[in-house]
Amino acid sequence: MGVMACSRKGCDNILCERYNVNFGYVCNSCFDALTIAQRDDPDFTIEGFMRSDVNSMKDKKVDLNEVFPL
Repeated sequence: MGVMACSRKGCDNILCERYNVNFGYVCNSCFDALTIAQRDDPDFTIEGFMRSDVNSMKDKKVDLNEVFPL
């Protein structure tokens, strides 16, 4: 793991392992949010997610029972 800044708008995380030549680096927190967004948003695009401000998503709650069903 290097000191690579997350490429998502507004994200301050700097320890990113995941990289894509088209989208840049993504931290684990944004990657987790990305997987949820892909599953839940019918209009999802990676481009739109990476342009969305990380701070605009902080107030949205996730139903953890849905993420981790029994």
